Amino acid sequence: MSGLRDRAVDYFVAPKSSADTARRVGGASRAALEPPAAGVLGAHDDVGSVAALLASELRLRMRAGCVLLGEWSAEERPENRAAVASRPARRLADRLGGRGLDANAQGRLARVRLPGDPPAAGSAWRHALAAAECPSVWALAGPRPADFDPLLAELDLIVLVPGAVASAEMGRLALAGLAGSRAIVALSSRPVSSGLARMFAASSIATSRLLGADVIQAVRALA
Repeated sequence: MSGLRDRAVDYFVAPKSSADTARRVGGASRAALEPPAAGVLGAHDDVGSVAALLASELRLRMRAGCVLLGEWSAEERPENRAAVASRPARRLADRLGGRGLDANAQGRLARVRLPGDPPAAGSAWRHALAAAECPSVWALAGPRPADFDPLLAELDLIVLVPGAVASAEMGRLALAGLAGSRAIVALSSRPVSSGLARMFAASSIATSRLLGADVIQAVRALA
């Protein structure tokens, strides 16, 4: 069982770091100093749905004009396409584009399509965070490369999406292995379709029931 547990933890998220522990125990939290940054990890298309819903909930809780959504996948993804968007999202997307990032605005999201190459993706994500003054969500679809570990250690919240392939049990193992390291929530099923999730993210409709009580509790802790 310990071997399965270790593989589950390694698959979803980086192990606890001493720097992260010191950040949470000593002094003010990161959330008190700047907008929260969250991550959504999983091995399938559900990651995009959960990330969009989480972005919507963070925006409502933080009363932000928009949310930065960074999207990385281990597989080939469609190109970003222009869509109807709010003014804050368009302004942020323009700012990100001016920094050479593949960005567009959709609803209340400023989306950044991160390169498939892990080092390049990490660099692009840091550039995007530096340009944003709003909550951010980093969606990682696929087994995360070791290059992402330092970036994951800086997040305030990590949501695991086990789904049907990895199974809810795998998600619970990953969650148990990271107890006490940072705020983590495991989702055992796909909440809504990707298209419906995007619609909610573009609106002002609360998504609490779709995300689940554990996720909402973690979001409230950041607000």
